[in-house]
Amino acid sequence: MRHRVFGRKLGRTKDERRLLFRNLVGEFIVHGRIKTTLARAKAIKPLIDKLVTKAKKATNVQRRALVKVLPKEAVVILTETIAPQLKNRTSGFARIIHLGERLGDSAAMVLLEWVEREAIENRKLSIEKKDKPVGVKPAAKKRKAVPKA
Repeated sequence: MRHRVFGRKLGRTKDERRLLFRNLVGEFIVHGRIKTTLARAKAIKPLIDKLVTKAKKATNVQRRALVKVLPKEAVVILTETIAPQLKNRTSGFARIIHLGERLGDSAAMVLLEWVEREAIENRKLSIEKKDKPVGVKPAAKKRKAVPKA
């Protein structure tokens, strides 16, 4: 029995597990959805809830805590686009959609995605459009004239 035993080992050491979770959560935040096994999805779903709750507070202390766990690109996306979109929700930020079994080893495959996926992606697109001016081409590089000998 697993009384009072927290977490899932997933057949990995502590360091391997920490890096696996960091990569899965980082890719989930950047891409908005990931296809993974059911065991991995169930393991990172509580971690996602905790990180989004920290990002909603958005103090300097909370941002530093997020940088310790996630890549910097994921922290920026989480604090600027995802957390404001999920401010009215207290928990349950991600959902698991069952896809069936993987052919090689019959592992249960799932799709992990944001509950309010459409709203988050629309916000990401609007922020990207604000960052890039439309119709402006980058200036061409000037070459130095080489004197002929």
